[in-house]
Amino acid sequence: MSGSEVALPEHMDLMDKVMEQYFTGSNPNAIAKSLGMKRAKVLDIIDEWKVFAVNNKAISDRAREVVSTADNHFGMIITEAWEAAERSKEGFETRNQLNALSLAASTEEKRVKMLKDAGVLDNLELAAQIAETEANAEALINILKDVTSKCDQCREEVARRISKLTGQAVPITVVQEMKPDVYS
Repeated sequence: MSGSEVALPEHMDLMDKVMEQYFTGSNPNAIAKSLGMKRAKVLDIIDEWKVFAVNNKAISDRAREVVSTADNHFGMIITEAWEAAERSKEGFETRNQLNALSLAASTEEKRVKMLKDAGVLDNLELAAQIAETEANAEALINILKDVTSKCDQCREEVARRISKLTGQAVPITVVQEMKPDVYS
């Protein structure tokens, strides 16, 4: 067996590892660090995979499998986050409820990005699901804002996290309680 015959399976395994992380939302820097590689090598592998995926049925099938696996993984996380939010709500654990809702919203957004990056949105049925997911993410953000309206510390923390997640500044409305003037 020649050296190139051994190198190809190892290279394909490495490509699978890189693309699995890429499709679950990791950026090239994080992938490089996780796999002990240089960022430039990760970018080369991503570009190489894209060329292969377009021209090779086996890789296209594998890509669909990786995207499907990642999509199922996101679905499980979202379901568990909603369940945790419900349990926290029942136990009056506001902070835990906010964290669970924030996780659900963040995961929904990452799922949408992964599906868009993978080109899955060409399918109209999936596009409808993505639109629903985006609406759910927006609803989650509104729920977080509503729930935190009574807690200054929680409101600031959620606003900071939403801003970090969306890349947009979230206005924080500060309501100051006026005390009656007892001397007038």
